[in-house]
Formats: sequence, structure tokens, C-alpha cells
Amino acid sequence: MHDQETREKAIKWLNTSITIRQPKSKQKFCDRVGISVPTLNKWEAELRSGKKISLGGVVLDDLPAEEQVKVFKRLLFKMVQDPKTPAKDRELFAKMNGLIIDKSINLEVKIGADELFRARNEARRELEGSGFTVVGSGEVRPQPSLLSEDLREDKG
Repeated sequence: MHDQETREKAIKWLNTSITIRQPKSKQKFCDRVGISVPTLNKWEAELRSGKKISLGGVVLDDLPAEEQVKVFKRLLFKMVQDPKTPAKDRELFAKMNGLIIDKSINLEVKIGADELFRARNEARRELEGSGFTVVGSGEVRPQPSLLSEDLREDKG
């Protein structure tokens, strides 16, 4: 019988891409963690078959969905602490925990011509009420004044 920590290491190693696994061969991995290749093959078959897998002494499928998510997050957290963890896995962890957000947002706003006309007129009135003038296709300038600079109210 093998301890749970060894099984977890084996599952993590099996789930790591073959191109970045260390060590690369099953035999070397088994020698390192102290299990036989047939045991590793059995665990791999269980993993690939979808058979219930026990982690930390708990069968994940027997847990409610919320608890499965918590266990998954704890395992992912342990995994990303390893400096050899691929960047994609670290990115997944960061996104799941709100540490990274997608920068691009597609926003589509549809307004009719009447609404656009009303919005532009309202903006123009607000600007003119604040001492500015809209010139041409949208350039905003301070309204011309005959008062000297020190008497103008729009000067702060």
C-alpha cells in the first residue's frame, strides 16, 4: 500500500505534459518516488478511465460539487507553488482567483438616430453652460470673452 502523498505526486506527474515532465521516463519517476511501474500504470489507467480517484483519503466523486471545487482549488494552489509548474497552469490559477482578468471587452451599444441627436445636444448645452463652445465636428474650445483674463469667471 502506498501513501496518499505518493499517489498525489504520481497523479500530478501523469497529468503533466510529457514534453515537460521531470523525469521523462516512468521508470525513473517510479524509482524516485518508490513505487513500481505496474502501480503507476494502474493509477494511470484509473485516471484515464474516469474511475473514482481518491485524493487526500477522499473520493472526489462522493463529495458535493462545491466541495470538489474546493479540493480542486487546494490542489491547484499546491501545484502552482512548484517553480516547475508550466506558465499556463499558473495563469489558470490566477484567472480562477481573479488575479488576472481578460483585458479585452467587446461592448456593442446600439442607439437610434434620435437618441444620438438628443445626447449630442445635451452634451453641447452642458458644455456651453460651463463656458465652452463646440466647434466644427466636435472640437471643444473656451467661449471667447471680452473681459480681461483676471475678471473672467471661467478662470480658476
